[in-house]
Amino acid sequence: MKIVRIFAICTLFTMTFVNLSAEEEKEKRNWGFIFNTSSVLLDLESYQAGVGLKLLLNNDMALRFLLNGEYDSGTSFFSASLGTTFEKHFLRRRASPYWGAFASVGINGLTDETDEQNWTKNREVPIGVGAVLGIEFFIIESISIFAEYSLAFEAYINTTRSEVAGEPVDPVRDWGYSIDTGIGNESKLGIIIYLDDVIKIDRK
Repeated sequence: MKIVRIFAICTLFTMTFVNLSAEEEKEKRNWGFIFNTSSVLLDLESYQAGVGLKLLLNNDMALRFLLNGEYDSGTSFFSASLGTTFEKHFLRRRASPYWGAFASVGINGLTDETDEQNWTKNREVPIGVGAVLGIEFFIIESISIFAEYSLAFEAYINTTRSEVAGEPVDPVRDWGYSIDTGIGNESKLGIIIYLDDVIKIDRK
């Protein structure tokens, strides 16, 4: 799919830029595992909800990655998405505020089938971009919690195909968009477990 290829190229470009910056400053990398929800109400939703990976660079930059999938055999619903978030930290301390930007792409599908000759298939392709502002707090040297606000724009393309009594119906295509501020109780909250220590905490 062309959209996925474009997204992969953008992600590769971002990673190349970050790698070059890190090589210039001779900084080591550190991986972390992310476990989080999309709101402080612990309500699992879409972007950056569940499990992800974080690549931390000692030059105060980081990349987060998400690959998510869902399938419900009862309703014939499936969903798949991938996304990446870039972080730039103001300070690398126990409490570390940061800003950043993210991009995501996915596909959602739903099939309503009476029999082999009477069915409707709906396919939706959402594409999202936005900005984040948050703070990361280290409980110990290698484990942190974070909370962030987001401003997200998502556009989607929807295609509906159907067949009635074995006769195909012309496909219906439409598109739309949504804007989500992600403020208040909708801020993201999560925990990150790093493979190596990130900061040094004075325990006196």
